[in-house]
Amino acid sequence: MPYPPQVYSLDGHAFGLTVSGVQVIDDVPTDVTPIRWDAPSHGNDGSISFTLEYVPSYGVPAGAVIRLTDNTENELLWQGVVTSKRVRRHVAAYVDIDVDGVGWGYFLANRYVPSYSWTGATPRLVLESFLTQYGGPIGGGTAYMKSGGYANASTATASTVRGVLDAVIEATTTYGAYYVDDTAALHYYYANETDAVGTAASIGTGGSVVPEFLVVDYGYDQSKHMTYAQGTATYAAYVGNTYADAWESGQTISAYVSQWSDLDSIVPQMAQDYMRFNESDITTLGFSTTEQGGWKPGQELNLIDSALGTATFTIASVSGSIDHRNVIEYQVSTANHRSIVQTVIQK
Repeated sequence: MPYPPQVYSLDGHAFGLTVSGVQVIDDVPTDVTPIRWDAPSHGNDGSISFTLEYVPSYGVPAGAVIRLTDNTENELLWQGVVTSKRVRRHVAAYVDIDVDGVGWGYFLANRYVPSYSWTGATPRLVLESFLTQYGGPIGGGTAYMKSGGYANASTATASTVRGVLDAVIEATTTYGAYYVDDTAALHYYYANETDAVGTAASIGTGGSVVPEFLVVDYGYDQSKHMTYAQGTATYAAYVGNTYADAWESGQTISAYVSQWSDLDSIVPQMAQDYMRFNESDITTLGFSTTEQGGWKPGQELNLIDSALGTATFTIASVSGSIDHRNVIEYQVSTANHRSIVQTVIQK
């Protein structure tokens, strides 16, 4: 990984914030403007914002690497690059600088690929070879890339890194998802990612974390109860969606056309995978807590609550803030079946 999570500045600070390797945590007025960040996940490149309050003695150049760390827990909280800043002049030589950063996924849409062809292979092999050539800072080997599946040979032209990744997924017999984490490593997975991001946690009145509030939202408006699936051979049939509850008022139906599978036996499963990603019921669980750290998208979360019952979710998004209390407050959103950005997270 080109940007490893270790080597923190253990200089007595509970948290570290560096810009181009310069420690700036003492210049952040968290009593006025907290440090806020969103962790990268599928459909979200991740972001950070903070304010520097100081006599100018160092710069904040475009594209500078930002690192936010929890030095007590020896944990990387966020990492990415500076994409914008606002300089506000005050008396004498004092200025405030509002800094905004974006995670490594920024490079997915901002690295041009004139043409890339691949032969039939597993998606992991195709993506590893592609990123070595065109990924720039994005890479990290195959530690977070699922094995299995088969990417049919194809070519993507006049595209971006993200466009080629999407083309590889489109050419694969198993529907997948991806994002770039805080260490610039690509995560590529199928149904869920819980085996790659750490141990499960429990929440609720019977769990290890009991937040002040829990909010559960249920969404059915984008669900389809079945799809008319077609392959490139002879297969054409209705496939039911096991991830959408039936309506008493009737069924909703979509269409799924595979451009790659000439095997009738594969088409139904591909259609089922597609509906799981894009056309399933959504159940989201949201909460805010300062009790426990280490929350990451992809972690398994078990709800054990006297009022809400029990259920298993996968964390879809994590955001955090550090204010004058010098503690992290996490806002965590989970989803069952799929998230609002259509991530596959069904158990």
